[in-house]
Amino acid sequence: MQRGITEYRKPNSFPGTPRELEIMAFRYCNRLLTEAAEPIARITALSKNHELWSILVKDLALENNGLPEVLKQNLIALGQWSMRYAILAMARTELPMAPMVRVNSDMIEGLEAQALAMAGSRPNAAPATASLAAALSA
Repeated sequence: MQRGITEYRKPNSFPGTPRELEIMAFRYCNRLLTEAAEPIARITALSKNHELWSILVKDLALENNGLPEVLKQNLIALGQWSMRYAILAMARTELPMAPMVRVNSDMIEGLEAQALAMAGSRPNAAPATASLAAALSA
């Protein structure tokens, strides 16, 4: 899984911000989760969602992560819940995937609000420094 963080931090040609890349990754996972109708698609969707949160939790745990400590701890706890739920849902097919979709949708909403707030305060936005979507699609 270390490859995930490496991919996340690697410069690429994505023209957006890191937040836009994270939004895209959450949307990708939500699409997989909501469209998974067959067992293999379900496992794939759950695995990708687990991988996304694993990458994010590892990044949040790094010393140089600049988020406030309380926010980091809350996001880590949320990520740990999502990863545990994904593993459980792989084994128990009766578990709905809707709770993970709702969490991801909340993350998208928060990231979009943050991106809008930052858009007005950063005239020279730096390009995204990672390829989270590429890491998930691998």
